[in-house]
Amino acid sequence: NVGVLVTLTGAELRAALENGVSLVERKAGRFPQVSGLRFHYDPKAPAGARVTTVEVGDKALDPEAHYRVATSDYLLNGGDGYQAVSHGTVVIDASGAQLIATTVIIFGRMRLTAPWMIASCSSGKVRGFASA
Repeated sequence: NVGVLVTLTGAELRAALENGVSLVERKAGRFPQVSGLRFHYDPKAPAGARVTTVEVGDKALDPEAHYRVATSDYLLNGGDGYQAVSHGTVVIDASGAQLIATTVIIFGRMRLTAPWMIASCSSGKVRGFASA
């Protein structure tokens, strides 16, 4: 897989997150790995209505705003049911991208040689709430 960049509306981004938690009870491999946003979901709600809140930075997701999303070409092409991602505007496609593994290696080298350049991640990006 290669890394790509796409612009999604807030509504498309929320739809992608909904897809990511749509089969969480089956432990399906589509659970979203996120950075730069936080979302809460209710695993007992019906699929398609599980995401309860989404925050980008410290603001609520705006369904009409546009957000740049880094993802894989697999998801961009609708893999794992992520059709919402394929509706976005492609900024960097697979022909202009590099392997995700290469990006991870570069990041790892940066962390080893210049750890002060890498900000630490905050916890609590994803929260699932089971109703009693």
